[in-house]
Amino acid sequence: MALTRINRQEFLEDYWPGIYGKGEHVLLCGATQRSGKTYLGFQLLDAVPESVANKVTFCMKPKDKTVGGWTEKLGFKEVDSWPPKKKFWEPEPKGHTLWPKHTFDPDKDNQHLGKIFQASMRDAYKKGDTILFLDEVFGVSELGLNDDLSAILSRGAGMGCAAWMCVQRGSGTQQVSLPGFIWSQPYHNFIAHSSNKNDKQKYADMNGDFDPEWMHSTVSNLGPFEFLYTNAEGHAAIISR
Repeated sequence: MALTRINRQEFLEDYWPGIYGKGEHVLLCGATQRSGKTYLGFQLLDAVPESVANKVTFCMKPKDKTVGGWTEKLGFKEVDSWPPKKKFWEPEPKGHTLWPKHTFDPDKDNQHLGKIFQASMRDAYKKGDTILFLDEVFGVSELGLNDDLSAILSRGAGMGCAAWMCVQRGSGTQQVSLPGFIWSQPYHNFIAHSSNKNDKQKYADMNGDFDPEWMHSTVSNLGPFEFLYTNAEGHAAIISR
């Protein structure tokens, strides 16, 4: 299968705004701190017109330079609780970064973070027309929010509620169990380099009816910060740096 190779900036400016539709879920898969999936996720989020959806990104870490930098760059407002409080004289932000405060007591923090993120997820699910950018979806599962995530993935698209999810690898981890909908429901997939043969099990579950052997061969030959893009309509391309 011959693949078109598209420069990332060209993809972001000329293709993504027209390709992406309201309520469509997105999966970005790649190794942490090596693939650049979070950076790409924010670039994609920036390229979606504001008229398409409200934008909310979750940050579950106490500190994160990438999230902090993009929050400022995108004109998002950082909030530590949900719903966000707004003073009448403040301009409407272009989005929100939901970043709860940490006590550094894991037991207290997990309960605290879970309550706040759940409130945002349920609000988005109820109101619709929202993109929830979940930088590490494993964290959502770790906080016990699988049922909320599954509801958004299986029933949110029709209301315009989309989950954009980052995962470290297709084969998952032994520590956290993820809902199967994470692999089967996204309309758009961006997959970074991986040579792990176990990832093929998840490639087979993705939308678009792509041969998992072909996908494994393709992603194993990707260069640094390159991504294989596939979608539910069966289209694919390599997004270069």
